[in-house]
Amino acid sequence: MKERPILFSGPMVRAILDGRKTQTRRVLNPQPTIVPVKSNSRYLLDGHGFTAVSKYGVPGDRLWVRETFRDPDTLEFFAYKADVGTHRWRECIDPDNCRWRPSIFLRRRDSRITLDITEVRVQRLQEISEEDAQAEGVEWHDGVKAWRSYDLLGQTPFLEKTAAGSFRTLWDSINAKRGFGWDTNPWIWAITFPQYKGVTP
Repeated sequence: MKERPILFSGPMVRAILDGRKTQTRRVLNPQPTIVPVKSNSRYLLDGHGFTAVSKYGVPGDRLWVRETFRDPDTLEFFAYKADVGTHRWRECIDPDNCRWRPSIFLRRRDSRITLDITEVRVQRLQEISEEDAQAEGVEWHDGVKAWRSYDLLGQTPFLEKTAAGSFRTLWDSINAKRGFGWDTNPWIWAITFPQYKGVTP
């Protein structure tokens, strides 16, 4: 078993903690030129024996989550940005000295979330099913019977009719500027993990 770090945005950290998120999709790099074929947890990308192995691991491996945090040198406790506005949030004692630090700098010992990988698949982004889109942790608003739009330009946060439509806006908010927007339909790693129920030792 191996452990590897993985970055998650604040909304997706909250989705994990709330038990809504059990899948994540990441761009496959390099992008294959033909349909990948699975072989012993590896995916053949061309006819010359070149293979792609998920840098996120294989079933049985673990991912430890990196998220935005506050410098522990200025606090008596560790603070995570994803907790702001939730019951988990604790105010900073000295706001002038409390600065958020990017998730990439979070150390393993300070990570509070560890995920056990149960499945790794390669697929085209637009092949996502409605069920899998829900497993990505997108938000449902029961009052208006709609899924959240993650388009920052949208005036109404809950207006998507399907979870897949909601996931499309979430994906584009993260990946479109990197050249891997929904419309480009890139090959991705689809990684599945169990519903989060607490900190894994």
